Amino acid sequence: MTIYIQAKSKKELNEKLANKEQIKGTEYDMFSTNPCILNELPTGTVVKVFEKYVGGNPYAKSYGVWNKEKKKIS
Repeated sequence: MTIYIQAKSKKELNEKLANKEQIKGTEYDMFSTNPCILNELPTGTVVKVFEKYVGGNPYAKSYGVWNKEKKKIS
C-alpha cells in the first residue's frame, strides 16, 4: 500500500507522530482516491511526502516506510 501525505518533510511528520497526532493521507489508484489515517495503517506502508500538485497529481519529493510499532517513518 502506498499513501501520499502533504507536508514539508518526513521530519515534520515524525515530530507530529511523536506528539501523538493523527496524520491524514490519501491512497491514489487509477479510479479513485481513498482517505486514510497513517496511524491505523500496517507496518510497511510506503509514505510519499509531497508539497505540491503537478498536473492534478501529488508530486512526491521524499519517500519513507511506516513502522507502526515504532510510530515512525523511516
